[in-house]
Amino acid sequence: MGLDPIESMVELLEDHGIKVGLVNGHDEFDACTIWANQTIPVIVIKRDIAGDRQRFNLAHELGHLVLEPGSEVDEEKAAYRFAGAFLVPEPKVRFELGAHRDILNLYELHPLKHKYGLSMQGWIYRARDLGVLSESTVRRLFVQFRRGGWHRKEPGDQLPPEEPRRMQRLVLRALAEDLIFLSQLVAALRLLRRQLALAGSTQPLVLPVRPVLLFERPTLSVGQLARLEARGNACACHEGPLRGDGIMPNTTRQLCSWVKRHRGSPRQKLP
Repeated sequence: MGLDPIESMVELLEDHGIKVGLVNGHDEFDACTIWANQTIPVIVIKRDIAGDRQRFNLAHELGHLVLEPGSEVDEEKAAYRFAGAFLVPEPKVRFELGAHRDILNLYELHPLKHKYGLSMQGWIYRARDLGVLSESTVRRLFVQFRRGGWHRKEPGDQLPPEEPRRMQRLVLRALAEDLIFLSQLVAALRLLRRQLALAGSTQPLVLPVRPVLLFERPTLSVGQLARLEARGNACACHEGPLRGDGIMPNTTRQLCSWVKRHRGSPRQKLP
């Protein structure tokens, strides 16, 4: 993965064994992390929020999973700092902004928001944390944001929110490999639609359909479908910047190791 912008936080987490679920939440709810069977981390995030806020919430919850702050460190502040550093590592901040700035404007922050998926306000905090902006400059910028009402909804076009897709792809893969009947696919997707409806999703589920082969083929139970996912993880056959890792971490220890390799050690002081 290196230091390049993260195309999809949801895909990144799902590809590495962290489940992501969308729910309708209270105005004061953003995200939380729970554990399924005491072994599988599940990040639950609020539906229908701007994509940059959603991505930051996901990175924040990842921080809670991998960081081990000492007793003298504020855990929430550390997770916030981790989220900004994960989305935009220090070298990229200095590459985009320079070593020191006296001011930033919206015309500069808007394209950076869309390039890295970090909000304009997130960029301001990130620049302050790295000493690129002074405290007085940051205060002036946030006064400007509040006067315009931009602290709630930033100006310009918004980043679209991300949607979990892994389960849908697994079902289609099982069909393509002749592991389930088309009728079973329809039943599984009906269940998925009901689950989405209960969660309040308004996203249409559009899927390709192919003819049913006229011979007996193996069938899959829910447990077997889960094993298919494990088999796909073990193959590490996905394409993209993470290919060749050879592991799909699904425990806190493995996550720490993975983050250390790709984004720097979570135990060290965050950049």
